[in-house]
Amino acid sequence: MNKIVKNLKNQTVLVTGASRGIGKYISIKCAQEGANVVMLARSKSKPSHEKLEGTLEDVAKEIRNFGGIAYPIEVDLRNTFEIQDAIKNTINEFGTVDAVVNNASAINVDKTPSEQKYNLMMDVNVKGTAHMITSTYEYLQKSNLGHIVTISPPISTLSSKWLCPHPVYSTSKYAMTMLTLGYSDVLRANTIWPKKLIATASTKMLENKMKIPAFSKGLPATQFANTIYEVLCSDVSGLSCLDDDILKVDEKGIDDIFI
Repeated sequence: MNKIVKNLKNQTVLVTGASRGIGKYISIKCAQEGANVVMLARSKSKPSHEKLEGTLEDVAKEIRNFGGIAYPIEVDLRNTFEIQDAIKNTINEFGTVDAVVNNASAINVDKTPSEQKYNLMMDVNVKGTAHMITSTYEYLQKSNLGHIVTISPPISTLSSKWLCPHPVYSTSKYAMTMLTLGYSDVLRANTIWPKKLIATASTKMLENKMKIPAFSKGLPATQFANTIYEVLCSDVSGLSCLDDDILKVDEKGIDDIFI
């Protein structure tokens, strides 16, 4: 994988869903490598839901403790005006956007989710990803890096095997992939998905819902963050694969639901 930059020093990277889990560790990794990390989430100073832990301010404190640059912004991805304001604030603060990591996602694995859950997944996963890309598009085009990485499943795995158990969730996740790859002709745009389940708030929910040790035996998010970092620094575009295709993961983990 050819690199376009040696590290992310002085690059401005936006990460959605950065208050906990995968987004948190991607933010920390990018900051460790010198990036200006703009972290977006609903949980800025307190968790957005009583069952959740972690906030943007918590992550920002960790980053600042080792001398990194963290810029937390409270954003609800369902609100296009909040996204646009966040981009304006980013430009005012750093003058550019060099990369976007679409990590935030809503999950519900019911076969027939309620209208509220349906709307949440479509608004956050599909519309949120689309608006993050379109709102940063002009700045990404001007950047020497100009990279989008979305955490969504490889397009090659699209099949009834993954559509039938949870059709709405699966549709929203593959839509994230298609949206991103649709910009791979003019930007560096790639999608990566973990081969093995990672211990996050989402996999804790999966463990309770599906009665599998998705969280208790989930892998730490740090290696996946390292993989995202490798892709962000690279010159590749149009990639839609598993993290294991880039950096080998622990085979002792549990296969993700899209494998």
